[in-house]
Amino acid sequence: MAPAPRAPRSGRRLAALATLVSIVLFSACLGTLAAVGTAAAETGAVGPVGDAGDTEATPPAPAQTPPSPADATGEGVTVAILDSGIDDGHPDLRGRVTERVDLTGAEPTHPDRGTDASGHGTFVAGVLGGSGAASDGDHAGVAPGAALVDVRIMAENGDADEATVA
Repeated sequence: MAPAPRAPRSGRRLAALATLVSIVLFSACLGTLAAVGTAAAETGAVGPVGDAGDTEATPPAPAQTPPSPADATGEGVTVAILDSGIDDGHPDLRGRVTERVDLTGAEPTHPDRGTDASGHGTFVAGVLGGSGAASDGDHAGVAPGAALVDVRIMAENGDADEATVA
């Protein structure tokens, strides 16, 4: 396996911070989904609800066990990748980027498939949400069903500032 592309030294700390922010946001989404499922199951809020005019109470649906993190695919979750951009020309990411935000002010070099001169943001997106298509499913990301939002905060040379990251 080839080593991960490296951002220029000036942008490495910001790339690490952006990667951490993306992971925290993704973890928070999964935690929220699990908490909502658990709360609904515990309160009986799962299942059909009767009409206001019903004289009989509708029995609650049986409690369902929320999915474990090992079962999570990221399906229905959207994750923002704050990094150097995402080149969704990669087979594992093709068609997965639902939106693009470029905070660098630079023109994208590949407007049809995204911009990522260093390859770092594409690598991070693959670790998180790669489908595994390029390896026949052997090397999928941790949430291959997640939708991705490309938030480009690093310029082509790897520079970014704290205000852009914030």
